Amino acid sequence: MSVTSPQRFAKLLQEQSLSLPPRRISTLQMNITRLCNQACQHCHVDASPKRREMMSDEVMEACLEVLKAQPEIQGIDITGGAPELHPG
Repeated sequence: MSVTSPQRFAKLLQEQSLSLPPRRISTLQMNITRLCNQACQHCHVDASPKRREMMSDEVMEACLEVLKAQPEIQGIDITGGAPELHPG
């Protein structure tokens, strides 16, 4: 698989008379932990009982600030791992 830089991708779009207009953010996804009771092979964050990473209180506060500053965000997707295992 080759990696294309954003500039190269923009040029390719332009050459084909295509555009990729920016979209507004409608949902803030917060992966608050990688700890999970299971270890599903299809998991997008590679969560498992062995993973101990947790979102810090400081990062959660920063997410709240983003929500305050971006009123167009209509939803929050709290996920992980298993979010219910986060101690906060």
